[in-house]
Amino acid sequence: MNTPLQGTAADLIKLAMIRIDAAIAQRGLQPPCSSRSTTSCSSNPRPASSTKSALVKSEMENVARLEVPLIADLGSGPNWRDAK
Repeated sequence: MNTPLQGTAADLIKLAMIRIDAAIAQRGLQPPCSSRSTTSCSSNPRPASSTKSALVKSEMENVARLEVPLIADLGSGPNWRDAK
């Protein structure tokens, strides 16, 4: 019973990530992490600018029109625990 919900959520976040990547490139912004190495992101993360944060929030909340609004909460940090 939960599978359709999880699958839909996964599809929405994948679509949002694609749109966020395109929007960052279109605006000439620097991506938050190196695309060549995930370790460079975790060991030396770049702080997100307010412009990028607003872009990410907007793309995630507007990825699809649903009866129930999508709400995105943002956080950043060197690891998941600190990203509050």
